[in-house]
This record gives sequence, C-alpha cells and structure tokens, in this order.
Amino acid sequence: MIILTKRQKEILSILLRISNGTTIKQLEESVNVSRRTIYREFNELKLDLERRGLTISNIDGKYVLQGQERDIEQLREDIGDSPSQQEMSVSERQSILAAMLLLEDEPQKIVSLAMSLKVSEGTVQRDLTEVALALGKYGITLIKKKGVGISVKGTEFQRRQVLCGILLSEINDYRFFKYIGDDQDVGGNNYFLRLLPKKRIQLVTQALNKSVLKKINIKSDHQSMQLILLTTICLERAASSDNLGEIKAIDGSLKYQSLVYQFMAEYSQIEPLKLDRKEIIYL
Repeated sequence: MIILTKRQKEILSILLRISNGTTIKQLEESVNVSRRTIYREFNELKLDLERRGLTISNIDGKYVLQGQERDIEQLREDIGDSPSQQEMSVSERQSILAAMLLLEDEPQKIVSLAMSLKVSEGTVQRDLTEVALALGKYGITLIKKKGVGISVKGTEFQRRQVLCGILLSEINDYRFFKYIGDDQDVGGNNYFLRLLPKKRIQLVTQALNKSVLKKINIKSDHQSMQLILLTTICLERAASSDNLGEIKAIDGSLKYQSLVYQFMAEYSQIEPLKLDRKEIIYL
C-alpha cells in the first residue's frame, strides 16, 4: 500500500489542473526538482494509479492523467481532503506500524515498513520503540530478529482486540460506511481504511446485515462498525485460531452463538467459510 508524499501530491495536483497535459520541464520548474526525480515519482505512482484505474500517459511530449472521470474526481477529492505523509502526525504513523504488525504473522522487514510509509529506516526504528511500549501495556511483545524482521508476540485474543481498537480510533464512522458502500472509493490516503481487504469487509457487512445487526441492540454506527471490523479481523486471522487460547462460553451466550451460525450461513452463500468452535465463541 502506498501513502502519497507531499511531492507526489504536488505532481498529481498539477496533472489534475492541466487537463490537456504538461511537459516534464514545466513539472521540474513547478515542483522544483530534477527531471530524473519526476520520472522516479512517475514510476512510484504507477501501481497506485493503476489500482485507481488511472495512468499517466505521454501524448506528443505532454504528460496527461487519463482514466474514467469518476476515478479522476475521486483522486482529486483524496488529494484535497487526505493528509500527505509529511502531514501525518507521529502518533498516527506509530498506530499504522502497530496495526501492520498486529495483522501479519510473518516478520516485517524495516526497509519494507519504511517504504510503505515513505519515511527513513531510522524513523521506523524510533517509532518502533514507542510502539513496543504501547503494545507492552496489553501484554504484546515486539520481537526483533536481525536479518529476519519485526513481529509481535502475544495472545491472539489481545492481538485482535488491540488491532480493532486502533482501527476504531482512527477511522471516522461516516467515512467508513461511505468507503464500503462505494466500489469506486479506493480509500484515498487513509491507510487504516485500506488495511483490511475491502471486498472482505463488504461481504462481512452484507452477511451481518442479513443475519445479526437487526437482531441485536445496536445503538450507533460506531457500534456497527466495531462489529464489522472485529468480524473481518476474525476471518482474516482465522488461520491463527489455535493461538486464541482457552475461550469459555459465558452464561446466556447460546443466543449469540446461534447468530454467529446464521452469519456463517449467509456468508457461505457468497464465499466458503469455516470457523472452528473457538472462533464461534470468540465472536
């Protein structure tokens, strides 16, 4: 996942403003960087733009941003409303790092984390010190192995709860439901929105709407979002259910377990789903 830098946003803003195209020389002068840097930025932007259905094309010596009008407008909105990496607060960046590590079982290399966040390896190293302290409060340990990478160690239950807590604190309810309700909305620069697979979130939401949400006492959009995110995280990490430890059903939980089975039945009509007993009690 790519988070746009201030320079990349400047380049895209120019291309969005000048619909008939601009030359490399004009871009050099406007952004105040070398031709080589412009080409490098084009290359780094290529994959992210393709995901949005957009391309930067050279037409008769002028570079033009091409794609469907709705995709271009979405990019325009994202650039105008979403903060660039340089504007991201330190706490937001550290929350992103924590979320990335909590979601993945495999060790993550420092260089890979730095490239994803468009910061230096030194910045990631410093951030990880704070992340380790924050996760430690929940009994989760940061494991650093030279030549291998960074991973986290803790109970699966705590891992999921903390990850969900981070997402809930960083994602606006309105933005969340707008994102999952619009197939053309790619999430902009909001890394937290894009951390979990959008299609999975949409399928979970669809199945929950048909089986659970109307049968329990949901008082706010925030509570609905919490259930959707927690269920999505459960499905994403179901392969790690052996690490959930012993989970005992609480008194009166049979009613809710029945709703989980109804959810599974609805979800399975769209995509195969199998959860073991621990996961059902967890949900």
